[in-house]
Amino acid sequence: MKSLQLRFFVVVWLFVVAAMVALALLVGRWSITELERVSVETRIDRRLDSLTRSLIGAVEAVTPGDSVGVSAALGRITAADSMLLGGAVLDRDGRVLGTSIPDLAADALQLRGGGMVSYAQSVTKGSATQRIMVAISGHPFGTASAPKTLVLIPALKRSVSSSRLSGRSPSEELSRRIAIAVLVGSLLSALVTALIARPLLGRVGALSRATAALREGKLDSRVEVRGDDEVAELGRSFNALAEELGASEAQRRQMVTDVAHELRTPLTNIIGLVEAVRDGLRAPDDSLMLALQEEAGLLNQLVDDLRDLSLADAGELPLSLEALSAAEELRRTAAAFPPVPGEATIEVSVGEDGLTVRADRRRLGQILRNLVQNARRYSPDGGTVTLSASRVGEMVRLAVADTGIGIAPEHLPHVWERFYRVDGSRAKSTGGMGLGLALVSRLAAAQGGRVGVVSEAGRGSTFWVELPLPGSTRALMV
Repeated sequence: MKSLQLRFFVVVWLFVVAAMVALALLVGRWSITELERVSVETRIDRRLDSLTRSLIGAVEAVTPGDSVGVSAALGRITAADSMLLGGAVLDRDGRVLGTSIPDLAADALQLRGGGMVSYAQSVTKGSATQRIMVAISGHPFGTASAPKTLVLIPALKRSVSSSRLSGRSPSEELSRRIAIAVLVGSLLSALVTALIARPLLGRVGALSRATAALREGKLDSRVEVRGDDEVAELGRSFNALAEELGASEAQRRQMVTDVAHELRTPLTNIIGLVEAVRDGLRAPDDSLMLALQEEAGLLNQLVDDLRDLSLADAGELPLSLEALSAAEELRRTAAAFPPVPGEATIEVSVGEDGLTVRADRRRLGQILRNLVQNARRYSPDGGTVTLSASRVGEMVRLAVADTGIGIAPEHLPHVWERFYRVDGSRAKSTGGMGLGLALVSRLAAAQGGRVGVVSEAGRGSTFWVELPLPGSTRALMV
């Protein structure tokens, strides 16, 4: 069974069934016995008068004092009537003149006042033996000088109920048996629950131990997943979470290492230049100031990019969204990169006039400048970087295409990661700090957009960012 809900339903259902079966078994026999007794008593009540007359007539026809004949007459009529009765005739002193009960004890019948007769019999039920006392109304007949009393006795050995044996009333016996049935059903339910819950609790315990280990920093903690129920799904979610935490921790450590390296490079250069001036190895001229300014600018750019990434990840990046002309923003970006001999030229191509995009002007400019810088860096001398805008559904696609070296397919899934470089180098001449494209991705997502890249090694790349149109569904969600 795959569902815990189904398992617990089965447990409850088994409990109810077990209780009902136990109740039926324990109450059924008692009910049959009681029904038999009630049936006998009902039949006795219906036939009592006619049977009494028949028995009295048969006994009077027997020779007085013939106890054998009296017993035979009683036995013949009671047997023919098919009622679970025995008969006995007593004289005025209570002596038994005749009976149809062969195993009647000598002191079983005693004549009481008012025509009542007490009947005692030892009844065995299983290993228990109990003496049953019954008061029965007698039927006087005979003459004044020789009065007799006829008594009809139920065959207690066949009709007595267990409640009569124990001295309890039928309602008390029924309550007792229901309590026993509930107890037996509860025990059976507990057994079934234990059998079903044991493997479940074992899996939950393993998950709890793995969670505790994960909380203590053991990111390699995993649980074994079996089945397709809710606990198995929870185990898979736990393993996925542990994988993500492990990856995040590895990324954090790598990021700390990368940041330290990025900070060390310009700081080392600055310290080296300052020490050269102090030692008199270099004069504090304009070229030195430019070198220091360049290294300080790299440090400032790194700090700014890291701050923006942190704000974007936390969802706290300040934005001022407005409707902007796509063509104007592309031209503004192109103007920020004047032609430089030996570098790629920049062109702007807008396929649809009046195309507007909902974005933050400062952040959109930051996105486009990063993409253009990246394109120029990897484009050959005399190459071309083309900025374009087009509509894609409810989005505006702003693309930056170059005619550079392109990107191999195995690198494409990772270009948006922090500190990732396709060439693996950290030299300023071949690449930046590896934060530009990661920042582009976060800034686009913060404005309700998305990014993408299409590239072919040796033939150039096209990086694009899509942002929503003013009034579009995605724009309203930002």
